[in-house]
Amino acid sequence: EIGVYRLGELVGRMDLLREKAKHREFIRKYQINLEPVLAMSKSKKPLADGIKLKPTPVRAGMHLDEIVIEETRQAIMTHGQAVVQRSVHNTDRAIGTRLAGELAFLFGRGNFNGLIEYKVNGYAGQSFGAFLTDGIELHLRGAANDFVGKGMSGGLITVRVPKVIRGIKKKHTILGNVALYCATGGVLLVAGRVGERFAVRNSGASAVVEGVGNHCCEYMTRGTVIVLGEIGVNFGAGMTGGTAYLYGFDKNMQAKLNRDYVRCESLSAADQNLVVNLLRKHYFRTGSPMADFVLKDWQKQSEKLVKIVPLALDIIDFRKIYDQHVSQRMGVMLNE
Repeated sequence: EIGVYRLGELVGRMDLLREKAKHREFIRKYQINLEPVLAMSKSKKPLADGIKLKPTPVRAGMHLDEIVIEETRQAIMTHGQAVVQRSVHNTDRAIGTRLAGELAFLFGRGNFNGLIEYKVNGYAGQSFGAFLTDGIELHLRGAANDFVGKGMSGGLITVRVPKVIRGIKKKHTILGNVALYCATGGVLLVAGRVGERFAVRNSGASAVVEGVGNHCCEYMTRGTVIVLGEIGVNFGAGMTGGTAYLYGFDKNMQAKLNRDYVRCESLSAADQNLVVNLLRKHYFRTGSPMADFVLKDWQKQSEKLVKIVPLALDIIDFRKIYDQHVSQRMGVMLNE
């Protein structure tokens, strides 16, 4: 009816826009300003074909990592230490990723012996600390979007809200979804709740968080996750390795476990030492009131912790694997 054959031909056709009479009262009531759009359509001229899709000006300036690399060049090349302080916004994506790539390019995996530390405030964009490596620490006071620590293989990420906010209300969701996706190492400490699909396909990272959404630890194969708070449904689906520890375990949390893949058991002495060690690190790095509370009353609070173990580990004969490994190593040593 309007002479358009494909949906793509409508892109940029602001000359076809109209304000519907039946919505005028709604627009007036809520003071919605449509002038930036309708002003262009009043000219009756569609946008030229070449500029129908305009990229956002995210890359107008240097990426934060590029600035950090320039500022810390001497520390990088001498395996020294440097601390960078910045305010960040949700348009600052993949903070730390480019620096991790630079260190890997210059020195290879695990060969950088210095430490570059970010102390940032604000709301970090997507993929904060993605693909992070050893030698980098990211400390965020604020909140972050999805994919925090995605693919990280080393390093440290801490996230907390400002102390004044922490004191007003205890439960804050300060991370988006799919954090620690496919991580193989490193540590993530979050003094607050995180979104859904936390630690999906985690294969070696350690983490302490204070509440998770649905599908936590899905397809996890290695690593350690401590949750000091509520969990969502389908916890541990497809989990074949690694360990999770849940605090405040009750019937409600028990019902949210995926029993086809995981089971519960009490903490051994070694488990308790591991949890205490991670909680101390969590409190030291984030000032978490929750970690402080549990540690100060550890003898009583430890009874509220349970260990989540993948059923897949029950069918593995670790003694047999150990003996085979020892035998192989002895053979190699004799041949040498």
